[in-house]
Amino acid sequence: MSKPVLRSETLRCYKHLLKTINKIFHDDNDAIRLTQQKAREEFRKKSHLQNPDEIRESIQIGYDSAEILRRTVIQARLNERGNYEAKIRTENIDGSEKG
Repeated sequence: MSKPVLRSETLRCYKHLLKTINKIFHDDNDAIRLTQQKAREEFRKKSHLQNPDEIRESIQIGYDSAEILRRTVIQARLNERGNYEAKIRTENIDGSEKG
């Protein structure tokens, strides 16, 4: 794979991760900001890589991270009665994404 193709795939992965973060932490601006900041830091740490295999491995880690977030993060909010409510998504239960 050529460097322009790897660069394009890296950017695609980064955008995918940011979209996943926005979806998972919908309406929680602090969580979105902090998680996106961490993603940026991790991508910057790897920006020096030149070896195509290392770049591909890092891209896969990015996609895997998005998948882990999608499957494992559940947000709970304190309601007016003083109880926590959580919205469980289908992918939290069986790993599939529907809708």
